[in-house]
Order: sequence, then C-alpha cells, then structure tokens
Amino acid sequence: MSDVSGASSGSSMLENDNHFFKWVDEALLEEINVLKNKMSNLEELVKEVMMERGESEKKVFEKMEMKLETELFDKMEEVLKEAKWSMKKMCAGQIGAIQLCISRALQNWDPHMRTALPAGKQDTKRIVKSGYNVLQLLSVCPVRYIVC
Repeated sequence: MSDVSGASSGSSMLENDNHFFKWVDEALLEEINVLKNKMSNLEELVKEVMMERGESEKKVFEKMEMKLETELFDKMEEVLKEAKWSMKKMCAGQIGAIQLCISRALQNWDPHMRTALPAGKQDTKRIVKSGYNVLQLLSVCPVRYIVC
C-alpha cells in the first residue's frame, strides 16, 4: 500500500510511493507542473507579441507605401508641369513664326511696308514669293520658309 504524506497530492502519486527519496520526486513533479504552466503562459505571450509585431509591420509598410506614392505623384506632377511649360513655349514660338510669316507676306505684297535696306544691299532673304496668298502662306510657312 502506498502511504500518502501531506506533501504529495492525489494526482501526482507515484506507484511506488514508499521509497527513500520520495520528497525529491514530489518536488520534481511540482517543478515540472509549474514549468508547464509557465511554458503555456510563455507560448501565449509569444503569440500575442507576434500578432502585435505583424500589425506594427503592416502599419509601417502602409506608411512607407503612402510615402512612396506621394513622392511618385510629386515627381509626376513636376514632369507634367515641365511638359506643359515646354508646350506653352512651343505654341508661343509657333505664334511668333506665324506673325513673322504674315508680316513678311504683307511686306512682299505692299512694297511701301518694307523696311528700307541699307544702301548697296539687296533683299535676298525673301520668305514668301510674290503671288502667294496669306492662306497658302500659313499652310506652308511655319517650318520651311522662316529665315532668321
């Protein structure tokens, strides 16, 4: 028969409870039970920490994604502004060229509107040949007949 002492509990009774170092076995069993509880608590704590870490990493990732998106949009906006500015400059240049063509065409039709050349120089840089009307001039003038 087994002798139950005050230190041993009913659930952790050994089969051979009548040996000399019974108190050491009971102490070890109690220590194992305590460590099991600590391990389960530690496992739960690790799971919580991993979940929190995953959430914090997700937040950091979202912040970085937003930052990259704003930088990308800013750069795209800058490029778009540059393109608009170059388009405006090009349009202004074309308008200036058209004005020049029209003024030269009018000068060629009306000799009194021509500017006087210095003595001894000939007017060799004619832009529009006589006989062209203004509409024909505007259709071909912007690239081929501009002489600066």
